[in-house]
Amino acid sequence: MKYFEYLKRILTFKKYPLFRTVPFKQVLLNVLIIGIILSVPSITHQQDTTAAMEKLNQVESQIPTFEIKNNTYYGENKTIDENGFLISFSNSEDIDTKVDISFQKNGIYISGFEDQVLPYSNFGEIENDEDLKEYANQQSKDKLFFMSVFISIQVFVLASFAFIILLVLSFIFDFISKRLNRKSDYMNWLKLESFAFVVASIVQLFVLIIFRETTFIVYVLTIPFLIYYFMKLPILKRKTV
Repeated sequence: MKYFEYLKRILTFKKYPLFRTVPFKQVLLNVLIIGIILSVPSITHQQDTTAAMEKLNQVESQIPTFEIKNNTYYGENKTIDENGFLISFSNSEDIDTKVDISFQKNGIYISGFEDQVLPYSNFGEIENDEDLKEYANQQSKDKLFFMSVFISIQVFVLASFAFIILLVLSFIFDFISKRLNRKSDYMNWLKLESFAFVVASIVQLFVLIIFRETTFIVYVLTIPFLIYYFMKLPILKRKTV
């Protein structure tokens, strides 16, 4: 498959000038791949939230009475054990990492969700225990629909953002190259950048899987590819009078 030949070409620093022959559809494919990889953290978080809502739906009769006012929990302290899955309701701000879901004073903690508390403002439709039961029930019923819509929107937005960034960078690199007396074309830069960013995005995916962290510093890995491509650009002959 031609696509993997292009990836091999960029990784082995070979035949860089031939990136001008890359079809534009490969650029669009790269943008889609980047968008999908960038969406992984949000998609994972959404899956965790949906799974948490399913568990809540199973124990709705045990959910205590509470209210959310000014993004703060006011209600009973209670822990529910659903076959080893712990759900707690607490007026404390301290995170108990032993529980799987915790409705705390200042937000909702979901285990594995980057170990952070989500403010209640993120769930504006939940103002009391009845709202929570209804929300959990709705999420459980329509989880496939919500997930498909969420993933589609997320990938589209991030892929569009990636395309804009790549396009802007290609114009910048083209401008700089021409100022430095190199034969350059913004479209060729765009093609090469898209493959370089795919490589960096794949590295970011591995970092996310291994360390459960997202870091955009991995995109500095594109610099050697861009510099090498610049060095391969033909030097324009200066006109003599």
